[in-house]
Amino acid sequence: MEGENIIFSYTGSVALPHDEKSIYLKPETFETARKTVGRHFEVYAVEYEWLEHWKKSGYPELKTPDGAFINFCKKRVEGL
Repeated sequence: MEGENIIFSYTGSVALPHDEKSIYLKPETFETARKTVGRHFEVYAVEYEWLEHWKKSGYPELKTPDGAFINFCKKRVEGL
């Protein structure tokens, strides 16, 4: 806990199933995303938006899911 904030961390990859599809993001990716979105957004809410966008796009192949997620975070913050 940091002040009024609760900090969560993962020790391994996280599988995120969506309609029989899974994306594995590294724990460091969440740390980078957290720094990218700052206090503007909750990183797991942005992750959910990203997964929904991926789903609606027809599950295109992601060669680097971690990079795709970070780029989505950057674009999300630009939209402020």
